[in-house]
Amino acid sequence: MMEDEAKRKLKAAELQCKKDMVKMWGNYVPPATNSKAIHDQNFMGKVVEVVSGDCLIVADDAVPFGSPAAERRVCLSSIRSPKMGNPRREEKPAPYTREAREFLRQRLIGKQVIVQMEYSRKVTQADGPTTSGAADRFMDFGSVFLPSPAKGDSDEVAASSAAAINGSQPVGVNIAELVLARGFGNVVRHRDFEERSNHYDALLAAEARALSGKKGIHSAKESPAMHITDLTVAAAKKAKDFLPSLQRIRRIPAVVEYVLSGHRFKLYIPKITCSIAFSFSGVRCPGRGEPYSEEAISVMRRRIMQRDVEIEVETVDRTGTFLGSMWESRTNVATVLLEASLAKMQTSFGADRIAEAHLLEQAERSAKNQKLKIWENYVEGEEVSNGNTNTVETRQKETLKVVVTEVLGGGRFYVQSAGDQKVASIQNQLASLSIKDAPIIGSFNPKRGDIVLAQFSLDNSWNRAMIVTAPRAAVQSPDEKFEVFYIDYGNQETVPYSAIRPIDPSVSAAPGLAQLCRLAYIKVASLEEDFGAEAGEYLHTVTLGSGKEFKAVIEERDTSGGKVKGQGTGTEFVITLIAVDDEISVNAAMLQVRIILEGVDKFNNLIGSVHYSDGETVKDLGLELVENGLAKFVEWSANMMGDEAKRKLKAAELQCKKDRVKMWGNYVPPATNSKAIHDQNFMGKVVEVVSGDCLIVADDAVPFGSPAAERRVCLSSIRSPKMGNPRREEKPAPYTREAREFLRRRLIGKQVIVQMEYSRKVTQADGPTTSGAADRFMDFGSVFLPSPAKGDSDEVAASSAAAINGSQPVGVNIAELVLARGFGNVVRHRDFEERSNHYDALLAAEARALSGKKGIHSAKESPAMHITDLTVAAAKKAKDFLPSLQRIRRIPAVVEYVLSGHRFKLYIPKITCSIAFSLSGVRCPGRGEPYSEEAISVMRRRIMQRDVEIEVETVDRTGTFLGSMWESRTNVATVLLEAGLAKMQTSFGADRIAEAHLLEQAERSAKNQKLKIWENYVEGEEVSNGNTNTVETRQKETLKVVVTEVLGGGRFYVQSAGDQKVASIQNQLASLSINDAPIIGSFNPKRGDIVLAQFSLDNSWNRAMIVTAPRAAVQSPDEKFEVFYIDYGNQETVPYSAIRPIDPSVSAAPGLAQLCRLAYIKVPSLEEDFGAEAGEYLHTVTLGSGKEFKAVIEERDTSGGKVKGQGTGTEFVITLIAVDDEISVNAAMLQVTT
Repeated sequence: MMEDEAKRKLKAAELQCKKDMVKMWGNYVPPATNSKAIHDQNFMGKVVEVVSGDCLIVADDAVPFGSPAAERRVCLSSIRSPKMGNPRREEKPAPYTREAREFLRQRLIGKQVIVQMEYSRKVTQADGPTTSGAADRFMDFGSVFLPSPAKGDSDEVAASSAAAINGSQPVGVNIAELVLARGFGNVVRHRDFEERSNHYDALLAAEARALSGKKGIHSAKESPAMHITDLTVAAAKKAKDFLPSLQRIRRIPAVVEYVLSGHRFKLYIPKITCSIAFSFSGVRCPGRGEPYSEEAISVMRRRIMQRDVEIEVETVDRTGTFLGSMWESRTNVATVLLEASLAKMQTSFGADRIAEAHLLEQAERSAKNQKLKIWENYVEGEEVSNGNTNTVETRQKETLKVVVTEVLGGGRFYVQSAGDQKVASIQNQLASLSIKDAPIIGSFNPKRGDIVLAQFSLDNSWNRAMIVTAPRAAVQSPDEKFEVFYIDYGNQETVPYSAIRPIDPSVSAAPGLAQLCRLAYIKVASLEEDFGAEAGEYLHTVTLGSGKEFKAVIEERDTSGGKVKGQGTGTEFVITLIAVDDEISVNAAMLQVRIILEGVDKFNNLIGSVHYSDGETVKDLGLELVENGLAKFVEWSANMMGDEAKRKLKAAELQCKKDRVKMWGNYVPPATNSKAIHDQNFMGKVVEVVSGDCLIVADDAVPFGSPAAERRVCLSSIRSPKMGNPRREEKPAPYTREAREFLRRRLIGKQVIVQMEYSRKVTQADGPTTSGAADRFMDFGSVFLPSPAKGDSDEVAASSAAAINGSQPVGVNIAELVLARGFGNVVRHRDFEERSNHYDALLAAEARALSGKKGIHSAKESPAMHITDLTVAAAKKAKDFLPSLQRIRRIPAVVEYVLSGHRFKLYIPKITCSIAFSLSGVRCPGRGEPYSEEAISVMRRRIMQRDVEIEVETVDRTGTFLGSMWESRTNVATVLLEAGLAKMQTSFGADRIAEAHLLEQAERSAKNQKLKIWENYVEGEEVSNGNTNTVETRQKETLKVVVTEVLGGGRFYVQSAGDQKVASIQNQLASLSINDAPIIGSFNPKRGDIVLAQFSLDNSWNRAMIVTAPRAAVQSPDEKFEVFYIDYGNQETVPYSAIRPIDPSVSAAPGLAQLCRLAYIKVPSLEEDFGAEAGEYLHTVTLGSGKEFKAVIEERDTSGGKVKGQGTGTEFVITLIAVDDEISVNAAMLQVTT
């Protein structure tokens, strides 16, 4: 009924009285206990292994390295974590077992800890630590403290870290408390007088917090299920099936689970959730029982046990052990063993396949020179190899006289020593045995690994045998089957229970007489491989079938097979086998040359490839000749070969050319327009998909808004269909839109990894698929998506490991995805041209798309799509579309371009048209004004090529639709206003603007913070609709002007009156001497050029901009040019004879004519009712009056972009007042009709 804390205090008080025998407890006799306190055995050390969530192995710093007492098993006092289970007994791990061990592994492995030993206890399997072992044993318990905890660890145990009862707690975090606080264990409820943790109350408090927080085993959630494929106990064939998937990945992250020997380990690979046996390629440590074997194991345990490592897999051996190289913290682990003289290199099959072989050789050479450990008796000798004198070990190889007793295949067999006294002794012992009747069922139950007598089925002889497999349950019938391995002969068969007998220990104690061997220096095909059966039959014929004796020269002892557990296991002698009466070895006799016929030439000559055995590898003779600079690649005959073989030949020749090997010694490479890019990799977000092979990526490392932030990246070595150019009337190629849309959906806004590879001078003919300048340098690279969509990894799985010049990042290569979907082709580079580091993977992806007839490789036409582009159509056409757009409340659209901070080009899929769209009631700074580029950058990052929704309110005179836009349910205008990058324009009222209150709120927030365009904002008071609002009060800019041209619709051009610039330009023009018309062809002005043009009404020469020009070169003086007079605002068409080139000093000054419109009123355009009358009246009171005017600038409208002709460019919205008048022209224009 009481609180836990009060209850604990009562219990502790009673226990103390019992110990001190106080009053009523004076005659108390404490019960027997199986725990005993440990005093003064505290120590410091490093954690070597996490056995389970409540058991560690710690290397004591005070004990010499290599001593058996150095590693101490410490069970955490007074806690119990979920049991690990035992696979041999088919016991599954309890929930959260793996999570508890992984938590401690990541926290503790290799870390320095302080250990307080507290008590030892006789532990049974029921209540001991969570690992299996002997039935009853004594275990040591203690508290372990981490002096340097991880961030957050101290917070988890803060409430209880001071609860040290029997001594002061060391500085740091109690690991047992951490385990309990995470919900990875329970506190043991000890009986009275049982020893317990000195910090027992702190543990109870940590457990209580985990219970209240429902963490780990205390939560209602199930532990995440994880199926781990254990290849260490599976058949070797299953390991071979996994080999291709492991070879595809360059460096595979793994965790070392166990150190089996100095060079052999059990690893867990998280990426494919499997455990494998792994051995160093080309490196061997002493075997168990040999000198220094235990020290090699100790070194590896300290260095890599339960550490995160990286591996590269080369192959898999016959036992299912993967061979390769391993790195820990970027150090090749094999070099550690070699430098410490605890291992030797084995390069009898060549070191070319071993990663970083030169480092291993260097490490071994250093150890030999110092004569350390296994090299202490090393004697140097001289051996000439390839013209160099190398130091080598010279010793006599061991030779045996043997007979072959069994042939397995794959160049492997068993032998027995010929004339050995041991053989005769065993045979005599067996002959003297009297074989009894079959044992009574149940009285004799042999199990796996036992040595028995078994009757061989072919000759009924009784021989010593090892049980390989036995029935799981007790024997019930004499016909139950046992698989046995005859240890004196090497053969294996299945026999009934009635054919086996127990054997006298004196007979079974002697080691088996059969020795497993394999032929050295050659690789013989296994029985499952091509020609394997023939090779096995031939080996049987020349050895076991011949009945001859042989001389076996032992080249090497391979201990990777472990102990003898059946046929093909145990230590293997790698030998040269020579018949006593023969000179040639069986190894040499087994060598065969394999010829693969590829085709015939026009003269019926056979064309083929020659393959031969060289040690453990099969080599292509043609490829070797090319690799050594002794032959050339011939295209026509290579076309008969497979693509892979052809690529290898081509790559080998190219490498020889680069290195100038032998016949290529004087080779001069051709000029190339590509240049490699090094060390320019970066991460960023995709802002724009330009085409199917070109992206714009915002570099995360470059500050936002910087011109260098957005980088254009063309995908290396691929070419997608061209986008075309509407200005040149070039249509997009088939599947262009599909390729870009595919990448848009996959990449826009996604984080990517970019590997820059090369830059190239690109022409329009062979460059990326967008139009631009004639010749320019473009940067090419590979782009990887770390978080691919479902199914993406499958599309590139067959080729994702083909990273040639560097390791491939985690993720999917976008170029491969494009090719696999049939949206591009691989560029066939010329020799010495830079290319993708993953070129082979791209070729493989293209081949798959070809075979699958996808995209551009299919016979189907790309779906036709007609898109109405209203951005280049007349404004009237846009107005015709207005009703259909207004009918739909929220229209899905895609942002194609960001033209300015508030103006965009949108594509509307529902009606297949593109429109110009501007945010209603919101304006950003114009081009060239402060913060205009930042507003564009914000919109590009936020909405470029994103899916949005719009509501259209109206359309303006230029055909631009006005309305509101939402992206992910956020009003886009609020983003600009909140950032201080836009202002609201509500001179015509805010009632027609969607969510106007949100826009006003966002603008108010930016004003209050004085952000960006509001940095100089000064508040004032203004009364509006009876409310007092804070508004900006500043003096409006006023100009003195004359009107030079009236357009209609309330728009006109003005020129500053009395401005010195005007007088200066006029003087410069007056001083010019106008030459005769230029010779046709010598002067070809193009659109946008500034020239001198003769005005048709008064024949005066004025500065003008070319608005339209003939497409071809000028052929006649009468060819027409449309020009815009930049100092007056009028526009007309003139002949070629009426234009002249202009001096740059005259053309450089900006035009003097400024486009304006009347503020606060809407004047009908010339096409509308009363538009002509309005235009005529405006002409009369301005240009026709000859007066000067005062122009009050109310607003600058930059939506017109740059000046490209009449009616374009920045527009001043003004109040126009004649100097000698009080009423404005704006007011005079207002008319009321009834």
